[in-house]
Amino acid sequence: MFVGARVIVGDGSVLENASILVRGNVIAAIGPVGEVEAEGAAVVDLAGRTVMPALVNTHAHLGWEGYGTWGSQNFTRDNLVDHLYRHAYYGVGTIISTGSDKEDIAL
Repeated sequence: MFVGARVIVGDGSVLENASILVRGNVIAAIGPVGEVEAEGAAVVDLAGRTVMPALVNTHAHLGWEGYGTWGSQNFTRDNLVDHLYRHAYYGVGTIISTGSDKEDIAL
């Protein structure tokens, strides 16, 4: 049970001071603290934090940007991985590339 977080719900609404009950790998319930019960559950305090669904970037040019340059010379495995980690850091869970990737590296 995660408690105390602000939860941005997928429909855009916000729950302040929420509880999130997780069973296995599935979110079983979300609601205000005190309304979600889970007898015997381990509790993790998330006060001061925000939980939200992953974002989706529907237009990306992964690997093409270098710090200060743009182009195919930047499309390396290391740069592509760097871009994926950077997106993940900001909450992006899914990226749709625009089809300009070098196939052998992108796959």
